Amino acid sequence: MRFIHRNRHCRKHRGSVFVTVVVALLVMFLTGMAFLNLAVSLWHQSHKSLRAVHAIANADAGVNYMIWNQKYPGESNQAIAAADMLPTTTDQFSLRPGDGGPAELVLSAGWGGNSQDACSVWLCKYTLASSPSGQFDGYQIISRGMSRDYARIVRVIARAPIHVESTQYPDPTNPPPPPVLKHALFSGTGLSIGGSSTISGDIGSNLDLRVNSGAARIVGNARSGGVVTIKNGQNINGAIFEHQPQVILSNVIQIDNLHDYAKYHGNEIYEGDVTFTGEVLVTNKVIYVNGNVSIAANTTFSDVVTIVAEGDITVNGSVQSVGPSNSSNLILISPQSVNIKVNGNAGIAATIIAPGVNASYIGNGSAVIYGGVIGNSIISTGDINVQYRVLNSNAVIIPPPPVHIEYTDSSLAWTIASWQQLN
Repeated sequence: MRFIHRNRHCRKHRGSVFVTVVVALLVMFLTGMAFLNLAVSLWHQSHKSLRAVHAIANADAGVNYMIWNQKYPGESNQAIAAADMLPTTTDQFSLRPGDGGPAELVLSAGWGGNSQDACSVWLCKYTLASSPSGQFDGYQIISRGMSRDYARIVRVIARAPIHVESTQYPDPTNPPPPPVLKHALFSGTGLSIGGSSTISGDIGSNLDLRVNSGAARIVGNARSGGVVTIKNGQNINGAIFEHQPQVILSNVIQIDNLHDYAKYHGNEIYEGDVTFTGEVLVTNKVIYVNGNVSIAANTTFSDVVTIVAEGDITVNGSVQSVGPSNSSNLILISPQSVNIKVNGNAGIAATIIAPGVNASYIGNGSAVIYGGVIGNSIISTGDINVQYRVLNSNAVIIPPPPVHIEYTDSSLAWTIASWQQLN
């Protein structure tokens, strides 16, 4: 009886295992079918997305064609093929949804026909609703790309390179210097000359001019916005002119204009303080320094040059610039101050201009300046000795004002203001 009981139990166990296996296989089959359906669905979806991407790419190709056609009108100004009618879903007289600015159809093109890849594209001029009537503001490009039975439409708002502004110096020639720069010595305020100072050339001042020493000599004319007072008849051997119109030096010498000239002509513009020493190779007509300038003793500039400093200019010894000996070939300009710190009989070949409100020329000792000194105020702890030299005709001191030019440059890339997919 025990033997028979054991056989019945085994048969019952084997039957339950079979049911379990069948259920597991059914679950695996259903899961596999689900994954297969998902894979097929994803394949179809990716296939549709790929066709849609192809359609958008064809639409963008139409946009690029229209831009190329307008950028290089000499290459081709004919449509590739007759385009279909403008899609009814697109309003060619609207720039953006809700914007009712008028548009003018300029050109339409298309290619592809019934092939797998095709495009129809329209180019419209537009005027913004806020712009004056008839003003041309840019282009609206509507392009419909096809890839088999998929169609996508894009709208691009583009601004053509119609208006370009440029600041140029068409003529770098320096105009003749104003009369004030023809003085050997000129002060924007009053002027006092004492000691054994010797000025060979005309002198002038906006206020009173005084010669306080009988030994001082001015070999030239004297002009003053006030009165001229002298010690004796030997002080001035030229004519005397009193109560003359004043000269505003800051209006005559425009620092900003010199900066622009240096910038647009590729000349040297230094940031911070600069020291010049020894043999200085000059490659440009204007050197502009956004700081202080120090010029060491026995410095020589290789060519005619104008040095402009936003800060102070200090000359510590003899300096010169290569050029004709009868002209002033080095010009030093600062709206702050120009300090000449030289003792003895050293010679400085330069025209010094300090037109600022607080500008001053400070001279030490009895050094001779071969050129001229033009400053808002002039102070000297020693004799003032100047031998006037006419400005070199190649020197840039008062450059012509820049010219603002407006022109059309078709080589510039178009500016795409917006890109919108409509479907």
